[in-house]
Amino acid sequence: MIPPGVRIFVCTERIDMRYGFDRLVVAARNCVGQDPQQGGALFVFSNRCANRLKILWFDRNGFCLLYKRFHRAYVELRGTRRILVVRSRVGGRRWRRS
Repeated sequence: MIPPGVRIFVCTERIDMRYGFDRLVVAARNCVGQDPQQGGALFVFSNRCANRLKILWFDRNGFCLLYKRFHRAYVELRGTRRILVVRSRVGGRRWRRS
């Protein structure tokens, strides 16, 4: 569970999933305008196909990274001013390789 008071920032721009800790920190600063090293926040990134997520956060000892690959599902990350809609659906989508 996510403790109360933790802020969640979502980068609605697609990110290359090969990015590691350092490049995700820079992406968080550029996309969201927040510094992950201050702690107390989760930073969510998605790839172009929307079937993978990376979540970055700062623990008291350093950065942590969760990498999720969806099986037959994808996630929609849409943001409007202060409202964020995150949906996960199974099926109904054809995957294309490019």
